[in-house]
Amino acid sequence: MKKIVFACLLMPMCALASEPAVYVGGQYNFMEVDGGPSVDIGALSGRLGYEFNRNVAVEARLGMGVSDDTLMGVDIELNYYYGVYLRGQMPMDSGFTPYVIAGYTKGELEASNDFDKAKEDENDFSYGIGVDFAATDNLDVGLEYMMYLDKNDVEVSGFSLGVTYRF
Repeated sequence: MKKIVFACLLMPMCALASEPAVYVGGQYNFMEVDGGPSVDIGALSGRLGYEFNRNVAVEARLGMGVSDDTLMGVDIELNYYYGVYLRGQMPMDSGFTPYVIAGYTKGELEASNDFDKAKEDENDFSYGIGVDFAATDNLDVGLEYMMYLDKNDVEVSGFSLGVTYRF
């Protein structure tokens, strides 16, 4: 009898659990680098994630700059960034999945003109919020805001538009 009662108590928890899922995706990042005068740069990034259950996932990202900006004759561009993040999400019946994300990001910015070139790489704690919308059973489209870096009087943040495919 105790086993039946215990099993009945566990049933609601099992209903909340879902099978682990792997997902891949891509994003276009509209980034702002602010360390005095700000510049706008663009990046493409890939994402690989693993959902432990419907509310918790871990995600890795790798991105590279595709659009630079010029400030007083100096070209500013993103060479690369990568990061590892923990993602808390809450899927809704309507197909929307709001989430918060936090983790570690490392990236390299480059400043160059006709005479000189300088590279600076930094890493920092990162955090953000976003929402995904289920376009199909396996395909999501999403919008996200992320603070990638806030260190040494330089902030790198921005919005991203992306797609995610779940296996």
